[in-house]
Amino acid sequence: VARSRDELGAMVTALGRLARTLSAVVADVRGNAAFVTHEGTYRAFGGNPAKVGTRVQDVAGVDGSGLLQTIINQAKHEPGWVEYDFTNPTTGKVQTKMSYVQGVDDLYLGCGVYKNLVHAS
Repeated sequence: VARSRDELGAMVTALGRLARTLSAVVADVRGNAAFVTHEGTYRAFGGNPAKVGTRVQDVAGVDGSGLLQTIINQAKHEPGWVEYDFTNPTTGKVQTKMSYVQGVDDLYLGCGVYKNLVHAS
């Protein structure tokens, strides 16, 4: 159990690494968990810890501001799915991704997968 946001962020990052390892073995479906603030700053990023402290709005080739607003709108209404285009770090191409998002206090938690991997399974 995390006793602080920093501990929770570290747990999300560690779980993201574990999920990537396990998913590669099970079905080659790589999902990443991330926490983002209302301002768009990553507080944790399971797929790539180097992203912590960067902003969604600064991701090249995607509408980061639109994505952030979509996440916030869904999470404020209720936990649920959002679909958006995002740069796939494996291919370097912008691809459609879907994530389940939920608000946690003043942060937003999301975990997603690239749609082409879902259809391939």
